[in-house]
Amino acid sequence: MVAALLSCLCSHATAAIADGPYDKAGNVFSPQGKLLQSEYARLAVNRGATCVGMSCSDGTVLAIRKLSQAKTPSLKPERSTRRIYRVGDAVGVLPAGLSADGRFVGATAAELVRRHRASYGEPLSGRVLAVQLGVFLHMLSLERALRPLATSALVACCTEQDCEEAGQGDRSSAQQAAAAAAELWLVDVSGDVQGYVACCVGQHAEAVMERWRTNKYMFDGVTCRQALSEVASLLDECGGSVGAQWE
Repeated sequence: MVAALLSCLCSHATAAIADGPYDKAGNVFSPQGKLLQSEYARLAVNRGATCVGMSCSDGTVLAIRKLSQAKTPSLKPERSTRRIYRVGDAVGVLPAGLSADGRFVGATAAELVRRHRASYGEPLSGRVLAVQLGVFLHMLSLERALRPLATSALVACCTEQDCEEAGQGDRSSAQQAAAAAAELWLVDVSGDVQGYVACCVGQHAEAVMERWRTNKYMFDGVTCRQALSEVASLLDECGGSVGAQWE
């Protein structure tokens, strides 16, 4: 047993020594083909507050279950801890991970939307915004003097034209237009961009995603109100803290 313990300690020490020279900068690959600084940033995101996005029949839901950091939450104004950023008329960004890095990503997204409208006279689509945010996050891993941001971003959007069409006509046609216009994108720490119908990032993310897969949850026809109820019950079942604040 002692020999096994010493062998385990030696293997961990060898791994630490092997990784040591390769985690000093964000643009150096380890022998395992990993950018260790990006891996560390992804670990910080996985330990952060649970963030959920879901495309519904009448729009897209962004929700975050905030980590409780104060023993007296009544002394902390709700507006002081906002984490969801409305960066356009029909675009919202929810950064997961470190709140300070997320605020920087939210400000960058708002500036990208503003510049696009000023240059071209039209709103920036959510898909293009997600790709541009991905390029921005990826560039941070190429500069030796910078570090990857410990945040991933959920981007919820619909085009301005489709939103106007969704507000006209009868209720059924409006819901169809909203469902067709709704989009959800996940921008990873590394800059990778993927589209989702539903996505969860942060604490309990794996449990929530596995529950969706095993139960074959049907997202077609689900309204935003139903989605919020579903997300709240799922997080309670998967180990969410009682009395946590939602946004």
